[in-house]
Amino acid sequence: MGRVDAVAAVHLVGLQPVRTNNDCEGWHYRLNAKAKHGRLNLYQLVQLLSTEASLVSIQVRLLSEGTTTRLQRSSYNKLHTRLNKYCRTIMTTVIVPLIAY
Repeated sequence: MGRVDAVAAVHLVGLQPVRTNNDCEGWHYRLNAKAKHGRLNLYQLVQLLSTEASLVSIQVRLLSEGTTTRLQRSSYNKLHTRLNKYCRTIMTTVIVPLIAY
């Protein structure tokens, strides 16, 4: 991977609005809470997972249509806005001149 490719990869990560690992961990935490932290029998667990599976397809459709957005705390939303601003500044002042070089 060249120098420009590495810089561009860092840029793309900084501008992603969805942090996949955090989303997955948030989903896992909520599922664990619904499962009463492992205190379900097998049949209750299967029913819970079946309900979650039916909701996933609905959520994917809504997200792809753009009719819903992911929930985000206002403090993290502000932080992400600042991060996005700094990444765009770095892109225009550092990365573009590197590519032109």
